[in-house]
Amino acid sequence: IAPRNLPQEPPQTSRRFKEKTADVPADALYMAFPMPARNTRAFYVCDLLTDILSSGSSARLFRQLVKEQRVFAEIEAYTTTTTDAGLIIIEGKPVTGISLAQAEEAVWRELDALLAQGISETELQKIKNKAESILVFQEVGILNKAINLAHFELLGNANQINEEVNIYQSITAAEIIAEATQRFQKQSVSVLYYKAAQ
Repeated sequence: IAPRNLPQEPPQTSRRFKEKTADVPADALYMAFPMPARNTRAFYVCDLLTDILSSGSSARLFRQLVKEQRVFAEIEAYTTTTTDAGLIIIEGKPVTGISLAQAEEAVWRELDALLAQGISETELQKIKNKAESILVFQEVGILNKAINLAHFELLGNANQINEEVNIYQSITAAEIIAEATQRFQKQSVSVLYYKAAQ
């Protein structure tokens, strides 16, 4: 495999913002934060972080902003990393009567609450178990196993396919909070307000 030597995007030092109006059914908020590459431990930390925020009906963003405060009709957080450095994306559709600015402010409140409150061991173990079950079920099919082996070989370590469960299980709540503190910075976010035409 030829060595990859791709130029890296310089660190973002100020908020990027764009507003777009189009013929879409509802307003949508997109917030993007830079995150590390796939072959780093920090990737796994960010993956668990996004699961804590939005994986399932008991996840923080859904519970607080959809069920309790009713700011959003739907909201999710996920990563875009495949090989190189990627993004943590938080996207949601506010309910009628909530502006995109109010929706963004509500997301920042929940991110600040995460950093202030921390993560309980029960919450963390639940997310780790879910990640492990997904990895195990991916190995059932031969095609998925072959694709994953090829992907890790491209990353430089085919054996990493056997190490992922242990990596996820070894991550601590303190690591996740430290990573969240580093990632969720207002000077490194890119925000899109996607407005429905009236």
